[in-house]
Amino acid sequence: MLGGVIVEVEVADETGGYDVGKVGCPFIILQQIESCDMEFVPYNPGTLPTKPAIAAGDVVKFEVEGYPPCKDTHFSIRNVKHKDHDRFRRLREAGIKEMKGRAWTNGPIRMTFILYAPSFEKGKVLLDYAAGIEDTLDGSSGFTFTYLPVVFEDDCQIRELTMRLVCCQEVKYRLTFEVMDNSFRIEETESPE
Repeated sequence: MLGGVIVEVEVADETGGYDVGKVGCPFIILQQIESCDMEFVPYNPGTLPTKPAIAAGDVVKFEVEGYPPCKDTHFSIRNVKHKDHDRFRRLREAGIKEMKGRAWTNGPIRMTFILYAPSFEKGKVLLDYAAGIEDTLDGSSGFTFTYLPVVFEDDCQIRELTMRLVCCQEVKYRLTFEVMDNSFRIEETESPE
C-alpha cells in the first residue's frame, strides 16, 4: 500500500486469461518493467518518481552535448526511426538523471534555454529548438508509444521562456527550469466614475 492506495493489476495467467490482483506498491511494477527484455518494450517510456514533485521555488538545471531536439510537425521525434531520435533520448536521459527520482510538476514553469553553437542548423531558429525541448520533457502518448513526463506534465505549463544563442565552436545547450508560484494576484484598480 502506498499512501493508502491499493493498485489493481491484471496479470496474464498460463492459459492466456487475466486475473485481477492487488499490488500494494506500484514501484514493484516499475522494477519489473525496467528489468524486462526490451523486445517487449522497444523504447524507454521513462521512470516512475520515487520522491515528491518539484514545487514552487525549486530549480532544475542541466547541460546536454550536441544540438537539442527540434519540433518536427511532419514526423515525430519520439519515433525511434526519426533521424534525430537520439537527441530526444539523450535529453530525456539527462532530465531523468537530474530529477533524481523527484516527480514532475503540474505548476507553472520559467524556462531558460541557452544554445552554445557556431550557428543554427539550416532552416532552424531558437523557437524550433525550444519547442522540441518542451515536447521531449513533458508527457506524451500516441498510437504506438507512451512517454512519462520528466520535468513538467505538459508544455503549456511554460509561462516564461528566455532563450539565446552563444556563438562558439562547441555545441551544447544548458537548460534551467524553475517552478513558479501558482498564485494569481489581482490588482485592484479604480473604476471610472
